[in-house]
Amino acid sequence: MVGAQNPWPEGRAGFAHVLRQGAFTGLPRLLRDIGRLFAPHVVHVHYAWLEVLYSVQAHIAPVVVSVWGSDINDFVSLTPRGCAWRPFMPRRLDLRRAFPGVARVIIDDATMFDKCRFIAPDCAPIELLHLGVDTRQFRPPTGEERAQARARLGFAPEDVVLFSPRVMSRAYNQATILRCFAAAAAQNSRARLILKTYIPGGSRADSDYAQKLARAAAALPCSQQIRFVPPVPSEELHTLYWASDGVINYPQEDGFPVTLAEAAATCTPIITTMLPAYAGTFAEKDAFRIITDAGSLTSALTAFLHSPALPEAQLRDARDAVLRAYDFDNYTQRLSCIYQEIVCEHPHDACQPSSAANKTASTVAAEMSHETSSKMSLRQTWVDGIKKLVPARIKMAVHLHQALTGGTYEKIS
Repeated sequence: MVGAQNPWPEGRAGFAHVLRQGAFTGLPRLLRDIGRLFAPHVVHVHYAWLEVLYSVQAHIAPVVVSVWGSDINDFVSLTPRGCAWRPFMPRRLDLRRAFPGVARVIIDDATMFDKCRFIAPDCAPIELLHLGVDTRQFRPPTGEERAQARARLGFAPEDVVLFSPRVMSRAYNQATILRCFAAAAAQNSRARLILKTYIPGGSRADSDYAQKLARAAAALPCSQQIRFVPPVPSEELHTLYWASDGVINYPQEDGFPVTLAEAAATCTPIITTMLPAYAGTFAEKDAFRIITDAGSLTSALTAFLHSPALPEAQLRDARDAVLRAYDFDNYTQRLSCIYQEIVCEHPHDACQPSSAANKTASTVAAEMSHETSSKMSLRQTWVDGIKKLVPARIKMAVHLHQALTGGTYEKIS
C-alpha cells in the first residue's frame, strides 16, 4: 500500500466497548450506583440502542437521547408508503419501551422525525439539532499545512488524493468505492485513495468486511495507490481532509453525516450520493458531483482526477453554510438550553421542590456550571467510590474486556 508510515498509534477498545456488547447485564444497577455519586441533572445517551432503555430504567435523572441515523436506520426504513420495520430486529421493542420515557429525542436530519414517531407513537418531544463541527479546527489549510499533512501520509505534491471518511461498514459501500476508484485510476498513475479503517464498537461483521476489503485492494493493479489509515485521534482528524483533494460519500442510507460538514468546513470538494437526509442542505448545491449509482461514481471520479479544482466561491459557500448551521459553538449553546429546559421541567430529587419549581434557566445554568467544575475535580473520588460500591462488577467487566478485545485493562487515574 502507498505510504508505509502510520502516524497514529493503533486504537484500543475501552470500557464502553464491553457495555456495548450487551454482555454487561447489570448496567442499570451500575448506572444507579454512579447516579448516587454524581446526582446528575440530565443523562444524555448518544445512540439509540439498549443504553436508552437501561438509562430510563435506572431512574437517575431525565434522559436525552441523540439519534444518529446509523442506529434508527437499523430498525426502520423509508418506503414509498412511509416507514417500515426492518426484518429480524427484535431489539426494536426496547426502543419502543424506552422512547416514551425520555425527556427529549434529538435528531440530526428531518427524516428521523417520522422514524422516531413510527417506533413510538407516544415518543417524547423531538428536536432537530445538527451535530456541530469545530470550525476553528476544521478550516481551510495554509499551503504549508497542506504540504505537511500530505507528507505525513507519504503523498507527493502532484498526487490527486481522494478520501473516504465514513466508518468501515458495508452500509457505506467502501467496496463499491474501491472498485470505482480502480476503474478511474487505471489511466491516472497519480490517483490516490484513503480509506479510514475506524470500526466503532468493534463490530465483528464490520471487521470481517474491512479484512475482505483489504484483500480486494491488495489484488488490484492499483494496490500501491490505495492507503488504509488506522483510527485517527479526533484532534488530528482534520489533517486527513487537509491532505485530500476530494471526499467520497456513497452510503446506502444515512442520517446527515458530520463528515460532509467537516469536508465543507475545510473547503474540500465533495463527491456524494443525494439521500433524503441531505435534501435542502449545502450538499445538494455545493457538491462537486451528485452520483446515483456505481457507473456515475466511476464517471465522477474520472472527471475529478482529470480536473480536481472546484470554483473557490462554491467551496466558500459550503463553508459559510457550515458556519451558519453546523458550527460546534451553536450546537453546544442549543444543547445547553435543552438541558436547562429539561431541568426546569423535571426538578431533580436532590433539590427542594419548593425552590426548584421557581428556578429560572439562568439560575439552573449557573448551578450546573458550578457543579460540573466541582465534579471534574472529584474524578478520582468517583473512581474510588465506584470500585468500593461495585468491585465485583468492575472485576467482571475487566474479564469481559480481556475476553472480547484481547486487550489489557488500564486503570483510570
